[in-house]
Amino acid sequence: CFIMLLLLPIIPIILSCMVGMIISSISSRFKYKNIMQIVISMIFLIGILYFSYHMDGISRYLVQYATNMNDLITKIYYPAFVFVKLVIKFSVLDLIIFILVNVCLFMVSMFVLSRFYFRINSRLKSVTTIHHKVINIDNLNVKKNLQMVALVKKEISTFFKIPVFVINAGFALVLFILGIIIISLKFDSVIPLLSSEETGLGLSKEMIVDNLSILIFGLISLTAFMTSITNSVISLEGGNISILKSLPIRIKTILMSKVLAALVITTPVLLIGDFILFIRFEIGIVEGLLLLILSILIPLVSHFIGIIVNLKYPKFDWESSTEVVKQSTSSFIAVMIGMLLFIVSIVIITNVIGDVSAFLILLIATFVYLVIDIILYMYLMTKGVKNFNDLTV
Repeated sequence: CFIMLLLLPIIPIILSCMVGMIISSISSRFKYKNIMQIVISMIFLIGILYFSYHMDGISRYLVQYATNMNDLITKIYYPAFVFVKLVIKFSVLDLIIFILVNVCLFMVSMFVLSRFYFRINSRLKSVTTIHHKVINIDNLNVKKNLQMVALVKKEISTFFKIPVFVINAGFALVLFILGIIIISLKFDSVIPLLSSEETGLGLSKEMIVDNLSILIFGLISLTAFMTSITNSVISLEGGNISILKSLPIRIKTILMSKVLAALVITTPVLLIGDFILFIRFEIGIVEGLLLLILSILIPLVSHFIGIIVNLKYPKFDWESSTEVVKQSTSSFIAVMIGMLLFIVSIVIITNVIGDVSAFLILLIATFVYLVIDIILYMYLMTKGVKNFNDLTV
């Protein structure tokens, strides 16, 4: 049984590796490799979400045309059918076939991947040069940037140079824009999802229509807490952390530059979405202003939490940036804290909405998040600085 459970996910793993190889192969042929890899990966993830959203219809189709449950399982994933068959009625022959199919597929996929890996990797690491561009050194005007500006630019550059970082931390921003477009164009079809007890908040249609500014507030909160950029920025320094500590720059400036860089990435997207919804639903000036302020304060909470947690649980012994961004302790803790804060705020809002005006809810939320930001900032400037000084590779 252990062997069967071990081999069952082999085919999905192979498919994911093949998809990754195809994405890397395509993006490696372009001049701006990282940008193309990010764009293709985003499109692929959006396609998965679209497919998942329509999964109910596909499942109904399979159930309608499948003669029995075994036939349904076979249509979806054949190894699962063999696995169920072995559990119900064990057969040595079926077990051997099951093992051989998975092992053979694994070996073939490894052979194919090994043939293309080094070729794709060399193209990804190659640097595109422009030979016809002549630079006259005498005409260069060297400008000395402020320390904070230079550090913020460095952090933004690091973010966009690591595709897995952009995809993992920035995908929520893409979903935010897509959600804004859907809500703006097909708001009537979104209301049932929000009204449903199972998939939404269980609010009535009238309640939602009368409190559209709270809906925008919820979207801002969800996006901000899903976009945790700073939970990896300390770990991504790797062996350079000692060099960074030796620079004649205040530790507070270094830490705040990472927070501000994350804010520069997230806030413009949120503000664009805000203005689209303000125009679409004719949000009042006062409520709109509070939402704009919250579009800065809420992401700040997420960014402060991320860097504080990363200072507490850094990971410098990584071989790939993927380990830091997706598999580190700090990324897991920061995301969980963010989602917990989002759930708590949504529970509170759904219990007071209707009894308290939308303006008052937004005003209280603005005050609460401002206080949280101040507390987190003070903690970062004291305990966070101490943790940074204690960092060793």
